[in-house]
Amino acid sequence: MVDYTLDCKGQQCPTPIIQISKQMAGMQPGQRLRVEATDPAFRADVTTWTRMREQELETLDADGPIAVAVLIKR
Repeated sequence: MVDYTLDCKGQQCPTPIIQISKQMAGMQPGQRLRVEATDPAFRADVTTWTRMREQELETLDADGPIAVAVLIKR
């Protein structure tokens, strides 16, 4: 189940990570955020961000050469 969705397609680093940070700040533990992005650096950025913030990166799916969808659990 997804509680929130962010469409970060077309945005370049660091904007998707900033958007994720803002959204996660208002979420409760256990809620999930789906993020869709096209920035080639997003995979590495979101993996590092979740590790540094001790959030759970549940999925990291590629839907083409640079389109990425992730599911983060707070």
